[in-house]
Amino acid sequence: MTIHPRVFLITALFFINGCSHHHILNGVEELNSNFVSRGSTELPLHAGFYVSSDTTCDKASNATLLLLKKEGIGGSRYFCNFTKISKLDIKRFDVEEECVYFQSKDRTLNKNQYEIINTKKFIISNQGKNILIANYCSKDQLPLPWRNEDIN
Repeated sequence: MTIHPRVFLITALFFINGCSHHHILNGVEELNSNFVSRGSTELPLHAGFYVSSDTTCDKASNATLLLLKKEGIGGSRYFCNFTKISKLDIKRFDVEEECVYFQSKDRTLNKNQYEIINTKKFIISNQGKNILIANYCSKDQLPLPWRNEDIN
């Protein structure tokens, strides 16, 4: 199990409030399940739906909506599996991805850089050029059919 650095804060809070170690472990599992991880390095982002920054959540469409999962990220036409995540500093990660395009079945290998603005916003760039700026959307902010989509 990869332990997020915030675990120390949670542990301290549980200890101060007199909770048992079972509560601490449950808190760690809950914290870790909210972030996207691959191997020993993780992207400190909430898993779920994201839209490009020029779109509001209620106006999301197949063209602007992405699903970020523990194993990768994708949209209506492709899915990219994270094959390697390397932490460069507190905000930046090199991410190697293997992408599959649904219609053509083509596969590509990409190496992009993810800059984490906060746990619900990130920028993907390649060779210094921004490819995407994305914002998290909770399911209740999205139009149908995504509002009812099971993303597990």
